[in-house]
Amino acid sequence: MTRLSLSEPADLGRFDLNLLVVFDAVLRERSVTRAAERLCLSQPAVSHALNRLRQLLDDRLFVRGPVGMEPTPRALQLSAVLQRTLEDLRHAIQPLGFDPGASQRTFRIAVNNYAAAVVAPAVIGACRKAAPGVRLAIRPSGSMDVEGALERGELDLAVTARSLGSSRITSHTLFMDDYVALTRREHPGVPGPLTLEAFAELPRVTVSSSGDDTNFLDKALDTAGLRQEVVADAPYLSLAVLLATSDMVALLARRFAEAVAAKPAMMISDLLFPTPSVPCVISWRRHLEDDPSHIWLRGMVAKAAPDERY
Repeated sequence: MTRLSLSEPADLGRFDLNLLVVFDAVLRERSVTRAAERLCLSQPAVSHALNRLRQLLDDRLFVRGPVGMEPTPRALQLSAVLQRTLEDLRHAIQPLGFDPGASQRTFRIAVNNYAAAVVAPAVIGACRKAAPGVRLAIRPSGSMDVEGALERGELDLAVTARSLGSSRITSHTLFMDDYVALTRREHPGVPGPLTLEAFAELPRVTVSSSGDDTNFLDKALDTAGLRQEVVADAPYLSLAVLLATSDMVALLARRFAEAVAAKPAMMISDLLFPTPSVPCVISWRRHLEDDPSHIWLRGMVAKAAPDERY
């Protein structure tokens, strides 16, 4: 068996490129069994291909860990260019045009918590009607290197609160939102729209998982010589229950507050003091700009978003 040397150029004519497809599947799934299912191959066939690649590269590539097959440093080095290369190749050989009604494709989209509540449900519903065979793999962006995942081809789209700085990525603002106050409906201290002074009188719960920069509120309170009691720092999932059973207030982007306030016990109040806008931004790899399937996907996200500006 000829091994590939890092010091000599690889002879790709003697190298079975299908082995790299198997490597990519194992890398994504962290499991030989799931990789076999993904590739519609038998588990022994995937194991055999992986062993051949291990011999060629003279590296174990994967070792068993507590949560599956963990890549070795050599595997991570290979994956840095392989996933992007395979993704480019898939796009290069796919037929021109895109038929959403017949497609069985999976699109991978990262969303922040705001987009998960405001954008994702409408996009999933619209795609289900227009393309029943298309699957949307929605992933939380909070702990993810979104820019890197887009560049490596691990994501098709990201919907977050900021434009990404890479020259290889296009970012476009879908719409802007504003801030409101959210409380329980029968709150005695909220007769209507809130001035800064009235807002400061209410005990506040901050939302630890929002990712929003609300320092503007603290600055406005300091400038006005006001202080507000912050009594809790809670995740989005517990917010509705926490507010419905207390006299606390939360500062939220309007459309997320509307999703929470769908419950009868909740109430939205406008703010009578200036707040910054909250952007909702869609980002994708620049080389997909003219890809028909990607144009369709971006259009579905844009149409499902409120106040369409795309």
